[in-house]
Amino acid sequence: MTIQAIAEGSGICEYVYGDFSGASWTSSTTQVGLRGPNNTIYFNRSLASGQSWTNTVAGTTNVSSVAFTTATIPAAGTVFKFVPTCPTPTNLSVLDLVGTSVKLRWNSGSGAGAFPGSNYTVEYGLQGFAVGTGTMENTNDTFYWFPV
Repeated sequence: MTIQAIAEGSGICEYVYGDFSGASWTSSTTQVGLRGPNNTIYFNRSLASGQSWTNTVAGTTNVSSVAFTTATIPAAGTVFKFVPTCPTPTNLSVLDLVGTSVKLRWNSGSGAGAFPGSNYTVEYGLQGFAVGTGTMENTNDTFYWFPV
């Protein structure tokens, strides 16, 4: 298989498939996706034999694969887009509340994207602020200090 281009931006990876002219397969499988720092973190696709590549679904294991034949290979220009997600943080707690600042701490959660380097957005504001209108800060840590 050929890949025309890999474009990365905002954490999104796109695979754009090229022309498969001259190639033929009777039946085969391949893995399509990304893997994190270990085999428990993955973003991949799965497809049963004989189905069109446009019918892929999210893989359920780190070895999920896509089956294909000459009749079901992706058309030139087919794009597979992978958007990494951070898991929902758990066990949010307030630590070190002092007169001018507070420290929030959380667990990184589990699942795809739960590995060191995950980016979290912390939003805060005056009591009763509407989500989306507060001050937003990004961090790769599982804690954040902010002023009160």
